[in-house]
Amino acid sequence: MLQTVTGGIVALATVAAIGLVAGCVGPADKSARTRIKDDLKSYSYSADTSDPGKPVRDLAAAIRADAKDAGDDVRSAADALADDLDPVADAMSAQTSATTMSSHARQLGSACGTSMSVPEF
Repeated sequence: MLQTVTGGIVALATVAAIGLVAGCVGPADKSARTRIKDDLKSYSYSADTSDPGKPVRDLAAAIRADAKDAGDDVRSAADALADDLDPVADAMSAQTSATTMSSHARQLGSACGTSMSVPEF
């Protein structure tokens, strides 16, 4: 559930960012704008991966890489957006870790012949 909601939030933020990068000017800024816009448009969240935070982490890395040669304003804004995406990716990965841990705890309980009640996250 958290992954679906978080994936949706990232998608909405990327749609908003597409409109904002349209105002970038200058040759390096225009090139960065095009690459960032393409990254944002091609972003697709998939919960089928073993690390649900990976698509968001990859998007943040791509935005940083695309803006590295742009002007200070564009690079700074792109880095800030990527920095905002990092904790989202971490939270999505932590959600999977907690779910996996709960499953492993139940397996241990079963192996020990007990029933463990582990809260789902």
